[in-house]
Formats: sequence, C-alpha cells, structure tokens
Amino acid sequence: MHQVAGQQYALVVQYPDGPGFVDNAWPLGDWVGAQDNPYAGGAIVYSNDNGANWTSVSDSDLPFQPFVIAD
Repeated sequence: MHQVAGQQYALVVQYPDGPGFVDNAWPLGDWVGAQDNPYAGGAIVYSNDNGANWTSVSDSDLPFQPFVIAD
C-alpha cells in the first residue's frame, strides 16, 4: 500500500489471545504514551472491552518510529 501525504492512517496494536483488561489493569503490560503530545495530528484511541467502546485521548501520543522505503 502506498502512503499519501496528508492522508490520516492508524497504527493498530492488538493481542487477540491476551487476557484483556482485568481489575482495572492490563496484566501483560501497557504501551505508555507521551503526555507532551509530540505529534499534534494524532491521538490515542483505545478500548478496554474488546472494541465495544472506544476512548480518544487527543493530548497524548504513543511514540513509534516509522520507516519509509522509496519505490
């Protein structure tokens, strides 16, 4: 898939066989975000109930490193 400048994309992380959200915590760990919002064009969107409900946090980010390979 080719990426297009100005188009919005999502990075989806899921652990289908994981134990899920238990006792108000993720038993296998958590991807901690950056509260200084280094990428103002994005937002954290998460679900604690396997996608039935979603919460958006627009003043934080989850850091990752993209790599671009030219054709």
